[in-house]
Amino acid sequence: MNKPLKFSSAKSPILFVSDPHLHHRPNWGDTPALWQSRGAMLGNRFKTGDEFDEWFYAEWHRIVTPDTVVMSLGDHTFSDPKGESFRRYANLPGRIYGLSGNHPSGLKQLYREALAAMGLSSEHQTLYPVKIANFTLMGESMHAFIDGVSVYMQHYPCYVWPELGAGGFHLHGHCHGRLPQSNVATTDAGKVLDIGVDNAIAYNGTPFFSWDEVKTIMARKPVVKRDHH
Repeated sequence: MNKPLKFSSAKSPILFVSDPHLHHRPNWGDTPALWQSRGAMLGNRFKTGDEFDEWFYAEWHRIVTPDTVVMSLGDHTFSDPKGESFRRYANLPGRIYGLSGNHPSGLKQLYREALAAMGLSSEHQTLYPVKIANFTLMGESMHAFIDGVSVYMQHYPCYVWPELGAGGFHLHGHCHGRLPQSNVATTDAGKVLDIGVDNAIAYNGTPFFSWDEVKTIMARKPVVKRDHH
């Protein structure tokens, strides 16, 4: 069981990202690929998936410093059987705390390598946290106190989360901005926010939400109580 992380934004900038889906090249027929829909929000900026990937990396290097804490909530790379794309992701600057998501291609291969280096096998056990370059894999969820605020993070959205009735935040990815209850403008579903790349691009034109942006958005969302806690 991992203890909650603790961070102070006065000491380190804090950013949130999820679902970049780097190296994602599916053929969905008439349905736009992720890089196409994201490019449309930026003035039809990308002609290929590779152009989106390089834009994402350029934005990371522009915004993230070695001291920046980045909470990365899953689905980092896609179709990455040798872990090459994820290795690049894990070596980006910053202190990255990450979750696996439902598309762990690349991450799972490097996780196995990390366990093997410790004489362990992922067939029989799991171990968190595990560090892969600048990326610390926290497992399926993580809980942090940022400037004293409870922030529960998971790849999937939750209905109930720690400190729900006391104003705790819940941040997630997975939904690509398609879950109305956790979008930026929603004010009747509690302090929950989809911080994925799609929502971030629509909100500020970058892949990230900053901690200050999260606090500003959550200030408009009321506290709700759904159970006896």
